Amino acid sequence: MMTREQREQEHEETTREQKIDQDVAGMSYEAALGELERTVQQLGREQDDLAQSVRAFERGLALARRCSQVLDQAERRLSDMAPAERPVSP
Repeated sequence: MMTREQREQEHEETTREQKIDQDVAGMSYEAALGELERTVQQLGREQDDLAQSVRAFERGLALARRCSQVLDQAERRLSDMAPAERPVSP
């Protein structure tokens, strides 16, 4: 059974993740990718603050999801515009 403190911590984590996702949701692919690259570089350096590293990692995940989402949307649009492939008869 979860303690009150554990429930509060879980709620804070969920709220933080939602805020990050909302912040990243409107970013262009280029902006999200640029920030993701900077985040990866930051995480590659030695960090003294574990909490800061975890927050950077969480934001990096949200940025990666955003990039993937934008690429998926672009792929669907291109597929819709391209003529359907027809099997080649022998």
